Amino acid sequence: MNKELRVIIVGVTAATWLVAALLWGLPTTILGAARPFLAAITAASVVLWVYETQIWHWPIFRRWLTKIPDLRGVWRVEIQSTWIDPDTGNPIGPIEGFAQVDQTATNFCMRTFTEESRSKTVAYAFSFDQEVFKLAIVYENQPHISLREKRSAYHQGSAAFHVRGYKPVSFSGEYWTERKSIGTFSVSSRKKGEIDSFEAGRELFAKP
Repeated sequence: MNKELRVIIVGVTAATWLVAALLWGLPTTILGAARPFLAAITAASVVLWVYETQIWHWPIFRRWLTKIPDLRGVWRVEIQSTWIDPDTGNPIGPIEGFAQVDQTATNFCMRTFTEESRSKTVAYAFSFDQEVFKLAIVYENQPHISLREKRSAYHQGSAAFHVRGYKPVSFSGEYWTERKSIGTFSVSSRKKGEIDSFEAGRELFAKP
């Protein structure tokens, strides 16, 4: 939670407590003394929940309160890896995929689906420098079970993306894995919706 949001929550709590105390008067019992505090805590919790889940991405909050880009939705992905195919001895071509990004004001998860595997964010961090956001993630990749011995074992990796603007239409970055492979990761063509597989992503993007 950033400093500005903490100030707002403290202000809402204090204002609600003051109004409740004035309306109910000086308490004469323990229950009476608790009522203004309970009202203040409830009001602050509601405000925090509404911002966290519903309105954090509104343009009015950008820069002064919301300091992360809005990446929610389903994206088309193109991955170019330096990994060498053991069957051919050659680098593989671009890999098609789709990414589902779920996000609130303080939580972020990107799940990526290709024909051969799926990955999920396990840690992330945003930073901002010279009008560009940097998104760093650590992810775990789970290949299809039939490929784990021949082509790709379960592994972890990291990626760093550069994102320009609070509502980007595309972004890109680089990744590296514990398999000692590296590559580029391009994300574009955002759509609304939810997917949980490569096939669902292909079906969503096939719609007009």
